[in-house]
Amino acid sequence: MDKYLMVVLILLIGGMIIMGTQERWIPFYSMLGGAIIVIMYSSYKNRQQYKRKR
Repeated sequence: MDKYLMVVLILLIGGMIIMGTQERWIPFYSMLGGAIIVIMYSSYKNRQQYKRKR
C-alpha cells in the first residue's frame, strides 16, 4: 500500500472511532465506505503490478 493511501486509511479509521463514540452514524458509515474503497483500490493496484511482473 502506498504511503498516501495508508495515511488516508489511518485518518478514516480515526474519524470512524470519533464518530462512533459520538454516535453520529451517517459520517461513520460514509468513512467506513471510504475505507473499503481505499482497501479495494490498493488490492486492485497490487494485483495489476503482480500481473506486470509475470
